[in-house]
Amino acid sequence: MIITENLLEVTDQVDTLIASLKQSDAYKTYLAAKVNLAVDKVAEKKIQSFQEATEKFDLIKDYGSYAPDFKRLRRTARHAKRQVDLDPTVAHFRRSEMDLQTILDEIGLAIANSVSKDVKVATGNPFFTTGRPGKHCQVKG
Repeated sequence: MIITENLLEVTDQVDTLIASLKQSDAYKTYLAAKVNLAVDKVAEKKIQSFQEATEKFDLIKDYGSYAPDFKRLRRTARHAKRQVDLDPTVAHFRRSEMDLQTILDEIGLAIANSVSKDVKVATGNPFFTTGRPGKHCQVKG
């Protein structure tokens, strides 16, 4: 790859974009929510409980209803997930994470559109609309 003036200019613009993102309210809200989640002991216990219940269920889920305690372990894992989902700290973190991701998806789409309308954009969000039906890519992961 040959480094040209154009490439250096694009790199400078990317650095400016990153600095602008870090000054945005969505980014600041995300960081605050991430810190709040990290220090919330109740949410941490709920997440740990969910992970343990999921691990136990994963050990026997391949055997289905033939496994002992299949229904009980499945119910326990679902209940633990529900407890995590309903935790206000976790919900706030997920919402702020999704808001920031939406902004990043919009930026990626704007860059792709400036090149060509046919460029596919992997948003990772099945609810993200591009305004181009059938012309976008959704990658899960």
